[in-house]
Amino acid sequence: MPDTRRRRAVCAAAAAVVAAPAAIAPPGAWIGAVVAVVAMATAILRRPLGPVAPVLAAGLVAGLSLVTDAVHPGPQGLVMLWFPVEFAAMLVLAGRVIRRAPVRQAALVGSALALALMVLPLRFTLLLPQAVLEPSVVAVAMAMFPVACAVGVGLYLRGQDNQRARAVQRARREQRLDVGRDLHDFVAHELTGILLEVQAAQVSAYDEEENS
Repeated sequence: MPDTRRRRAVCAAAAAVVAAPAAIAPPGAWIGAVVAVVAMATAILRRPLGPVAPVLAAGLVAGLSLVTDAVHPGPQGLVMLWFPVEFAAMLVLAGRVIRRAPVRQAALVGSALALALMVLPLRFTLLLPQAVLEPSVVAVAMAMFPVACAVGVGLYLRGQDNQRARAVQRARREQRLDVGRDLHDFVAHELTGILLEVQAAQVSAYDEEENS
């Protein structure tokens, strides 16, 4: 619980810092601040939308970013200020989803986040006053490297987690087998002793009848 409160406090402070320039930015730039704050909050908080699963929240961030790419009016004022925040937050979400989400969800939401990350620079390059194709191509190519790193780190950590889980399962299975063998040996030893005592008692009873 204290950790949750600390995360919320950090998130609130960071959101205030990130959103502050929107007060002096043109109205068209506010959407960039909103998306950046939402992406950052989703990356910092474990359950930013309450009952909504973290992987679904990450998918909503990817969708929100893609919709913003489609409707954004272009670079105005301080809009580029929020680009690094949104990009970094979605990188964190991509790595986290690929590492921890179930396979299908990781593939779907991870792909959506990767796509949103790679087309994010186009939100600005395609709407420049004298837009040409070269800056957009360069921007997408530059975005691919950190995206590939985030995906690679997520896959590597997912593999490590799977190896640890399999190792724990093997250790538990071996422990259960050891306990079963020990229990079998103990029960077999006790049963053998009981049978020997019963047989001895029967022989003793038979000898008393013989003697009589």
